[in-house]
Amino acid sequence: MRKFGRFEKAGLVSVLVVGMFVSGLVVYDVYVNEPVPYEKSWKVVYRWTPGMPLGEANPGAGNSGILEVFFINHSADKYYTQENTSATLEGHCTANGLGYADADDTEVDLAHSTSFDILVKVCGNATHCKRGATWYDSDLNVTITWSDKSMTNDQPDGNTSYPLAAMNTSGFTLLYVIFYWDNGGSGYTITKGQTSEIASIEFAAYY
Repeated sequence: MRKFGRFEKAGLVSVLVVGMFVSGLVVYDVYVNEPVPYEKSWKVVYRWTPGMPLGEANPGAGNSGILEVFFINHSADKYYTQENTSATLEGHCTANGLGYADADDTEVDLAHSTSFDILVKVCGNATHCKRGATWYDSDLNVTITWSDKSMTNDQPDGNTSYPLAAMNTSGFTLLYVIFYWDNGGSGYTITKGQTSEIASIEFAAYY
């Protein structure tokens, strides 16, 4: 498996108790072996590191997972914010010498000096992001650790990514969400000949 995020070319730089008083007596309600109430918390659903495959279109029947990672030409008006289809996003990536990582290839060549944003497409199942009859993209989150780009988030609820419009597919059994990073509106760049590697991508859910 090729490593995601490796940059090697010169012209194209690679990228991846309770007491109660009753009739004057104190009655104590003692609960023995009572299950502890379940408390929601952020849990990492999937953690990608170099050499691991991405789920692409199918992380496994009914499973949540990371599908694709896109390096897309930076645009001030965020023309891609309503685009959820992989084919459209892939087209935006390759139009300017950029690219994307999927299940087939986790190494991507990026044109040097071209400003780009990073998008991570995930899907969450009902266990991870559905409450009652409602799906919540706010119950999903992604963090990237990439030291070269000062992306060192290590808590699944502490990043500065932005979720894009989500959609249900597969008979409303999964929620697809795209998270993006744009370096505070400036985009990221790779310099000529630079070699770099993304250390990890974590996909977490609040359930």
